[in-house]
Amino acid sequence: MTSSINYLLLGAALVLTIVIEGITVFIFRKDKKYVGYSVLVNLITNPAVNLIIFRVNNDLWLWRRWFFSGDVTAPYVFVLEAAVVVIEAVCYRAMTGESMGESMKLSFVLNITSYTIGLFLNTWFSYIFW
Repeated sequence: MTSSINYLLLGAALVLTIVIEGITVFIFRKDKKYVGYSVLVNLITNPAVNLIIFRVNNDLWLWRRWFFSGDVTAPYVFVLEAAVVVIEAVCYRAMTGESMGESMKLSFVLNITSYTIGLFLNTWFSYIFW
């Protein structure tokens, strides 16, 4: 794939995440401020995680050959997603003043929702178009 297509895919992943998590947070919190908070945290975490995943999947870094032979991506994706849940929870706590427990629950629900829908869409698009 050309790099412009890769950037387009990364941008699409960001937009989809913002839309999915924005809708989800509005359903749970019924407050437009939370949608804005969700957009802010995703503008930071989503591109960072997707760039790391993209690089690991497309570059043969030495540590990848040592720890992740073949195309097994689940271990580092799980670690990255867990880190995102914690980072976003800290951000939600700072922005909303909610307890860390409530912020962790919110972050977990938002991220599991967007990850699951994204996984489904990725599988569906891969089946249809590639």
